[in-house]
Amino acid sequence: LEYFKPNLTLHIQPDDAGIICTLKVLYWKAFCLQAIELNETGQAEIYKIDLLEAMMLVTKAWNNVQAVMIKNCWNHTKIQPQVDTNTYGSTPDTATTSYPSPMADTKAWMVVHTFAMLEELPLPNAECQLHDTLGNHYLATDWDPVRKIVMDAENNISKALEGLNMFTLRIFSCHLTQLMLSHTPQITATPAQLSNVEKDLSAAVNNLKQHKWIIGSPLTLDEMLNPVEEEEVGDSDYSFEGGDKAIIAQV
Repeated sequence: LEYFKPNLTLHIQPDDAGIICTLKVLYWKAFCLQAIELNETGQAEIYKIDLLEAMMLVTKAWNNVQAVMIKNCWNHTKIQPQVDTNTYGSTPDTATTSYPSPMADTKAWMVVHTFAMLEELPLPNAECQLHDTLGNHYLATDWDPVRKIVMDAENNISKALEGLNMFTLRIFSCHLTQLMLSHTPQITATPAQLSNVEKDLSAAVNNLKQHKWIIGSPLTLDEMLNPVEEEEVGDSDYSFEGGDKAIIAQV
């Protein structure tokens, strides 16, 4: 077995950064609004839905997922190409003037950190990534001392980081691991669209509760978005009476 390293879920499934959740909330919101509409027209079974209707609601929900929300979620995963490079020729406030500006590029040090921490990134690949990050500002001689520290450590991560810290302390006034933490995007804030539709869904559920169409306590958001039925395998009770052929024809 090859185990994933910590916090790799979003790299393997970037939609988990909020896109799937937003789609589910939009679907549940549409489902609740449809139930409210059926209630207002006097229908007896306001929660009845077949597979085709569910598919159409999902399609509508997906079309309402905003492109900017998808973009922001994918940016959080750090799998997007880096397009916002540092401006060279100016020295960061925390850098000392004894180092050229490319040595003060945090993205370059991210490559160095990966090289020091992961045996899966061999030296030629690390040098290629440094070159891609710095472009014409990359000089191999600038990074020779850094490379030597990692190579001399011979896979001893603690020893490698100890040597690299001497550089980052002079340039950024912090250890390499602290530098990485401060420049790693953290998914702490809920995407704006997701936050808004969650409020709309809660309002729709409360509306159904007030009209006595929910018996007992309403489901929580987590219970709606991650129902136990999703874990079950077997035939669905909500099949479309026309069968698969009718669904395919409609789609």
